[in-house]
Amino acid sequence: MKPRSDSKLKTLPTEVQGKIYALLAKVSYQKAVGLIAKEFGVITSAGALSGFYSWYPLSRRIEQSRTFADELKKTLASNPQLNLDADKLSTVGQVAFEMKALEEQDTELFVSLRKLRHKDADLALQAKSTDLRLKQYEDKIAAARENLEKAKSKGGLDPTTIELIEQQLKLL
Repeated sequence: MKPRSDSKLKTLPTEVQGKIYALLAKVSYQKAVGLIAKEFGVITSAGALSGFYSWYPLSRRIEQSRTFADELKKTLASNPQLNLDADKLSTVGQVAFEMKALEEQDTELFVSLRKLRHKDADLALQAKSTDLRLKQYEDKIAAARENLEKAKSKGGLDPTTIELIEQQLKLL
């Protein structure tokens, strides 16, 4: 849930974001527009402040969950007895992230994370399928080359070899 690069408030340093969020809890959005321009040099609107005020707590929870997942992955990676590769560590981090969302009863975040995991699984399956098709294609090419080499070594192409090569070329 990375903010758009043109979102002034959401791309400010975390410390400044925290101060703005605290300010918004005390004053109206209209009043905050002037105060934020004066104190932080950020020109914004009441609508943008409203969006920021609802976004900020969720962004902090996500960041805390991400930090937790990263720490868990580091801890597991430093334990060689577990024999976890990068993909398995990433999966563990994702599961930890989902558990954190459940713990905080954030069903929207949990569902989004699950959808993301399913999308990743679908992409991995598509990649495997593509790799398999590529391997099959490469095997067919290798077989055709092998038949050509056999034909060359025998001194020419007999009708059976020509037919075999033509059949394999049709498969390509």
